Parts: sequence; structure tokens; C-alpha cells
Amino acid sequence: MSSRRSFIKSALLPVAGSALLAGEAIGAGCPCNILEIGPGGDFSSVAAALNSITDNAIDNPYLLRVLPGIYSLNWAPKSWTTIQGSGPLSTIFVGSNWNAINIGQSDVHLKDFGIRFSGSIEGHAAIRRSGAASGVYLSGIHIEHTGHGAAIRNRGGDTKLTWWLRDLKIRTEGIGLDLGVLTYCDDTKIMLFGTNSGHPHVGCRVTGNSVRIYLNQCRIGTGYAYDYRNGFITNDISGDDDVIGLWIPPGYNNSRVEVHGLESFCRNEDTLNYSVNVNVLRVESGWARAFGCFGQAETPADWSIGSSIYQAGPGKIEQYGCRFSGITGRTFGSSTMGVQTFTVADDGYAFDKFEGGLHRLDASGGPFRLRLRVNPGEMHVFKKIDSVNPVTIDLNGATLEGNPVNVVLTNAYEKLSIVWDGTEWVRV
Repeated sequence: MSSRRSFIKSALLPVAGSALLAGEAIGAGCPCNILEIGPGGDFSSVAAALNSITDNAIDNPYLLRVLPGIYSLNWAPKSWTTIQGSGPLSTIFVGSNWNAINIGQSDVHLKDFGIRFSGSIEGHAAIRRSGAASGVYLSGIHIEHTGHGAAIRNRGGDTKLTWWLRDLKIRTEGIGLDLGVLTYCDDTKIMLFGTNSGHPHVGCRVTGNSVRIYLNQCRIGTGYAYDYRNGFITNDISGDDDVIGLWIPPGYNNSRVEVHGLESFCRNEDTLNYSVNVNVLRVESGWARAFGCFGQAETPADWSIGSSIYQAGPGKIEQYGCRFSGITGRTFGSSTMGVQTFTVADDGYAFDKFEGGLHRLDASGGPFRLRLRVNPGEMHVFKKIDSVNPVTIDLNGATLEGNPVNVVLTNAYEKLSIVWDGTEWVRV
């Protein structure tokens, strides 16, 4: 063991501690203690290796390298330790209920391994925080989570405690991230699926007063998966359960969430219960601010577009340069709308349900007709340019303020904005 557990004495020792604080993994040649876990290694389990460590410190960090294999969960990292697997498909930890990774100390880095975890109650989580654990870095981890509870849970306690999450892939029947302390999350994908009946399916839930959460370039929702034999398939959510991408529930009025570049697609496959929530961004308290995001929500009713944004109570939603289909409640900021130009060559064009935006109608080459499907979800703004030739907007049998279904724009530069309110087309 002494050959592996070698402490490289060096004047760079303080730098190693600084690197860990900055979230950098301790790698080969680092001034640290190196333990190897697995067949032929120093220890057969991570728990045994951690129990052997008694002198960990900022100037005496430890790197635990876990060889390929399947290992048990139910261990608690110590401060100034990095636990690094051989890749998420090679090093896999398995556990259930309370047999998880329990992070109770600060300055911990976990990276490059997979987890298969099942929970049976709300409080279960594959990775969970206890005590005042701060300076926690998780990267390159894949989590397959079934049952109730969450994949990662750091809620409760001092909201100024800090966690960094990067390049995570989570597939969950319950909650992907249950966050209650200051958290920075980058390049993370959370896939919602399954038969976890009676509990919500949530990508990220914010459960802390005065907490700050930052999500950057993440993908959250049910999404589509590609099977090379069967083509595109969906990740099924069945039963009368909520499906929510990002959620601030009631009671967290001082919480703040900032989201950049989020892509979220949320759907419930078979519920006909209209009290079920299917939302990309649901804010019932606190404040969410979104920049450059895209989101859509779907329910089985005609596979219509649901409320991708839902605001209620004291919750505030501010959005800039975003494209969300369907909004319930109040939002403010500046949204981005698509811009298309149509001519007589587009006669008979039928809009897809995600093609809301500004439509420039150039009838200089002659009159033409465009079709809007029932319930395409987004707002449509039509503006005539260059000609008095009529352009007919066929609303597919719906009505517009009780008038005939075909609205004819006959005057140059006339502008018409309409949106589907769930029952009929209405002027905005």
C-alpha cells in the first residue's frame, strides 16, 4: 500500500488545495495522497478507503481512484478528498433508500462515475447534503434514479453554502435537482420519465428561502430519445402526475433563479386531467430570470401546447430573448419572435404549431391564403407590406371574436395579432 499511498512532498502543496477549491480535479502527478480502489488496489471499497484517512487537510489532500467495476453506495466523503471513477459507464455505484452518498463535509470533489439509485420516500436521494457541506464539486456523473425522492438533494440549512455542478446526466422518475443552497449548474441534462405515480416529475426544484440558483446551458424535461431501430421515441410519463422543468413552489419568496440557454420540452403522455401541471418554468414564489431559452409543454388534448410558462401568486418571471410556447399569468421582459416572409408562392401554407412570430405578407405577386391549425399555441402577428392584394388567414374552422373564420387583410400595412386562448382565436 505504501507504494500507492505516496505523498509527493513539494513546495506546491498549497497550490493543490487551491486547485481543489477552484473545482479542478486532482490528477496524475499531483502533490497528494493517491489511493486506488478496486481489484488489486489498496482497498476494495470507497468506504474502507475513506475510513483509513485521518490526516486529510488543505495541504494534504487525497485522491481516491476507483477502478472499473460495480460498487456499493453508502459512504460519506471527507474534506479535501477527490473521488474519481474510471468513467460513468465503467465505474458504477449502486444503492437505494438511505444507502447513498452523504456529503457532510466541505471541499469535496466527485467525478467520472455512474450511479444507479432507487428511493421509496421523498427524502431519499442518490447524492445528498447534510450539515454545513460547502465547496462541493460534482462533474462527469451519470445518475439513473427510479422511485421517489431526488437524484441530487442539497436543500436545507444555510443558503450561502456553495455547490458546483457540471456535465451531469440525470435520468429520474422523481426530481433531478432539489436545491436549497447557492448552486452553479453548467452543461447538465436532466431527463424525466417513468411510472412514479402520485409524485411530481421535476427537473429542478428550488426549496430554500433567499437561495440563489444559476443554470447555464442545461437541458431539462421529457424530451425525445432516438432509438436506431425504432427511430424517435419519447420518454413516457404516465398517470395524473405533474411534469415541470424548473419549479419554485409557494413559500420561497426571497429565492432567485437565473437561467441561461435552457432548452426544455415537457409532456405528459396520457393524462386527461386538466388539473395536472405540465410546465417548463413554474414560478409560484421568488423570482426567475431567463435569458435566451426555449421551452414548450404538451398534454394529450390534441397534443396541444400547454403553458410552458406558469406564473402564480407572488412569483415573478422575467425573460429576455426567449421563445416559450404558451404563457399563463404575468411575465415581463422582451421575448424573441420568429420572423418569416410569405408571398403568393406560399399559397396554402399551413403553420406548424411551433411557428408563432411575426409574419410579413408580401402580396405584390398576387393574393394568397395561409392556414393556421387549431391550437398552434404561440402568438401570430401578421403585417401586410407592399400591396393591397388580399391575403386570407384561414383559421381552420375556429372563430375570431365571433366573426367569420376567414380574416382578410385588404389594406396595405394592416397589422393583425391573434393567439389561441385554449378555446378560440382571439385578438391581442
